[in-house]
Amino acid sequence: MKKSLLIFLLTLSYLQADCKEYMLLGSDKQNQVNISSKDTIVWDKQDGIWSVSKPKNEVKLTSSTCKDSGYVLLNNNEMIYKAAPYNKSYYDLKKGWNYFTTPKNGVDVAKTFLDVEFVYVYDKRSQAWASYSPKDTLMQKIKQTRILELKYIEQGRGFYVLSSKAMRVAIASIVPNEQCQKFLKDINYDVIYDSGIDKAFTYNDIKSLSLSSRYFSHNREGVYNDSRVMIMVAKPKKLSKNKTPKKYAPAVPKMIILFNEAYQEQQFYAYDFLNNTCHVGYFPSKKKPPAPTMKILK
Repeated sequence: MKKSLLIFLLTLSYLQADCKEYMLLGSDKQNQVNISSKDTIVWDKQDGIWSVSKPKNEVKLTSSTCKDSGYVLLNNNEMIYKAAPYNKSYYDLKKGWNYFTTPKNGVDVAKTFLDVEFVYVYDKRSQAWASYSPKDTLMQKIKQTRILELKYIEQGRGFYVLSSKAMRVAIASIVPNEQCQKFLKDINYDVIYDSGIDKAFTYNDIKSLSLSSRYFSHNREGVYNDSRVMIMVAKPKKLSKNKTPKKYAPAVPKMIILFNEAYQEQQFYAYDFLNNTCHVGYFPSKKKPPAPTMKILK
């Protein structure tokens, strides 16, 4: 009896020594106990099974819960998830939580993370987390919460991965199809990318063109997907002295372009990463009204 009690106490002591707080995603302060955050979601793991809470505004945590057995998703968090693009073709995952940034062409999460627990990115625009798991049972639980279904993460984003083991994974990304590829290598073309993660415009070097993606309705659709658009425009020989930009906002692809009037009636190309389509169109003028959509090149 005494021997059994001693073994129990030693085991309990070992477990308590290894025990830490919940992993808090969305905070650089990992020792919080009382959390006040809109739509906070708590995941717990007991006997190898994950369970998830309904969104809460206040959460009380205990220091006796282990990091590998629970985590918290904090909304309205102020962490910065924009970063310089990752420059390798693979990720080296360690067992437990990992934090990475995405490469120039982003990450297709389903094709990259084939054997992990969870992948998370925070969408500040809709103030919601997006998640993916290769395990069907976990994806069903993810879809039952306010968590968005994650399919793709754009370039230069920071994101979390929970892995049950250490491993190396090759990064899978979407790149423009052959119809648009040829313009990317032409030095006579300006190439501008933009994603819908914020409302800011992306400019060319001389500020004569700017682009903003309108693929940002992740929260309404319940899905977080690739929101990138790209335009390829031949560089004009001369710009107009009129500095007031003109505007073109086609429905397909969903984007807004502000342009110097020297571009009026000029043909240009666009790539829609969400739908993997290359388009051709023109900059409108008074004589040539704006087309509602751009033609798909096949």
